[in-house]
Amino acid sequence: METLNTLIHEHLLLRGQLDYLEAFTLLDEENKIEKLSRTLSNIKSIWDPHEEKEEKFFTKLSKSGIGIEILNEKMLIEEHRQLRGHWEVLNKSLKTKDKNKIWTTLDTDGKMIIEKFRKHMEKEENSFRRIFLPSNPPIDFNVSRD
Repeated sequence: METLNTLIHEHLLLRGQLDYLEAFTLLDEENKIEKLSRTLSNIKSIWDPHEEKEEKFFTKLSKSGIGIEILNEKMLIEEHRQLRGHWEVLNKSLKTKDKNKIWTTLDTDGKMIIEKFRKHMEKEENSFRRIFLPSNPPIDFNVSRD
């Protein structure tokens, strides 16, 4: 369960960083490329090891047969690849140092990353809940009260 707790904690950290990234898409912060770069760096420092841990965790669950009917390991890993594609486009634009290109890419791929990342984490967490938390524990109505 330690791995699961770590993954959920990292989701919270990622959500916080995605909120910062979203602020750049909502505000006229074109002169804040340094802050955007730091935010992307923060996301990367959490995401890279998180993704690796998560994929190992999914594989371990799948091999043990736990939650196999709930957790679609291949789909979740494919979503990681899709997120990574948007991520690469955003980072390439940042390296150009062309403000117009950066803000255009942030408005498209940046928004896609934010939306897809949030949905992806929610999907994972819902799967974790269904696998690890009993939805309706049985109630024993035959217990005598002394």
